[in-house]
Amino acid sequence: MRIALLISVGLLLATSGTAAAATPPFDLFPVVGGAHYTDDFGDARGGRSHEGNDLLSPCGTPAVAVVAGTVRLDYGDRSGWMVTLTGKDSWYRYIHMGVTGDASSAFAKGLKNGSTVKAGQVISYVGRTGDASGAPCHLHFELHFGDRVVTPYPWLQAATILQPDATDPAMMSAANSA
Repeated sequence: MRIALLISVGLLLATSGTAAAATPPFDLFPVVGGAHYTDDFGDARGGRSHEGNDLLSPCGTPAVAVVAGTVRLDYGDRSGWMVTLTGKDSWYRYIHMGVTGDASSAFAKGLKNGSTVKAGQVISYVGRTGDASGAPCHLHFELHFGDRVVTPYPWLQAATILQPDATDPAMMSAANSA
């Protein structure tokens, strides 16, 4: 009886762990209308390992929050304009956003450091800033669990792709294209 109980508890814990691990960290695709991409996570890039997937889409294409959370807006020489989205159990980086030297082509109107966003809300626009200047427009998308970066590819493959909504001014990207 005691052994059967221990086995049952072990199976319950194993099943619970599996179910929790199988829960996707996000289920929305970050680029409105989709993008062209491959599993380039881990590829060599300038002496470093590529820590995301590059999602190729025209400059100015809206990018949405893949989860509800808070955002931090930033700029770096390599990253260019960048959004860090912090959700409940994970965080995300949207890198190379916008096409100009100022933030107006990179971030959704009204978005500020510390803004709370909903899943599916436009937060940024695909671009080629930082070390992607002159490269095809794309969103470098990263997925992090604490200090650990992991490939977002399997979840990108299963994610729901939002389509442009002409009634949402943030989805009208003509002013953001190059």
